[in-house]
Amino acid sequence: MGIVYSAEENGVLDSIIENRRSVRAFLQDPLPDRDMIEAVAKAGLWAPYAAAMTQAGPVFRKFVIVQHHSPVIAEMHALIREQTKATIETMKRNSADKPLPDHAKVYVERMGKAVENGFPGFEEAPALIIAAERRANMQVERKSLAHVVQNMWLKATALGLGLQLLSVIEMLSERAEFSELLGMSHGEFTYAGCIIGYPAQAPAPGQRPQIGDVTRWI
Repeated sequence: MGIVYSAEENGVLDSIIENRRSVRAFLQDPLPDRDMIEAVAKAGLWAPYAAAMTQAGPVFRKFVIVQHHSPVIAEMHALIREQTKATIETMKRNSADKPLPDHAKVYVERMGKAVENGFPGFEEAPALIIAAERRANMQVERKSLAHVVQNMWLKATALGLGLQLLSVIEMLSERAEFSELLGMSHGEFTYAGCIIGYPAQAPAPGQRPQIGDVTRWI
C-alpha cells in the first residue's frame, strides 16, 4: 500500500483543485520572489513524462524563467503577434471552403485586435515560465506538457499566485527565432508557456455540476 494521506490533507488538495482559476490581470507590486517561481517550475518538473517514447535520459524537460521587464519580453511579444497573425490568416483562408463556426469567428476577431494593439499586460508580466519538453514519437510531449502546466497551475494556486496560460507559445515551438531567444536548440523541444504573478483581484468562484450528476456506474 502506498502513502495514505489524512482527511485534512485530502481536504487541502481538494480545495486547491477547486480554486484553480485562470488569471488575466496581475499586480505589479509585489512581484513573486525567485523561490516561489522556482517552486512552481519544480511542480512542473515532477509531472509525468513519456519515458519510453523520449529515450532522453535524465534531461527530458527544461524551464526558462523570464523575469519582469527582461529585455527579451518585447522580442517575444513581437513574435507572438506575428505568429498569431499568421494563424488568423490561415484560419481565414481555410474558411473559404468551410465557414468558421461562431466561436471561431469570435476568436479571430479577438486575436485580430491583439495583433493590432498587442496582448494586454504581456510586457508587464510579473514572470513568464516556458516549459520545454523533449520531442518524442507520436508527439506525446504535448500530452506531457499538459500535465506540466496543470502541476504548475495547482502549485501556483497553493502559493496564492495566479496563472495565465499562453497557448500561442506552443505554436512558437516551430520558430527558430523563439528558440534562439530562449537559448534552446531549435527543433529539439516543444514549448508551453504561462504568466505567473499575484492576481489583481480574487478570482470568481468556479461552477461545476455535482459529481453524482455526471457519473454513471456500470
